[in-house]
Amino acid sequence: MSERVFDKQLKKAGFRDIEIFGHQPYGVDDLAPYPLFPEPFLDALRRLLSPERARNLATAVVIRARKP
Repeated sequence: MSERVFDKQLKKAGFRDIEIFGHQPYGVDDLAPYPLFPEPFLDALRRLLSPERARNLATAVVIRARKP
């Protein structure tokens, strides 16, 4: 989900003073510790994706907001 859409949805849910920060790229190797992603799946991603894309599949962010 894009940050813009996430921000919009948080506002719709009544949150205010929304801050999005702490951007950190997540790659194939970052998924390895999670049992949700079996090794054959990760191997396929490594084969099919360019090295640049494999290092940046998603971006983790920290979101701070308040609900009045």
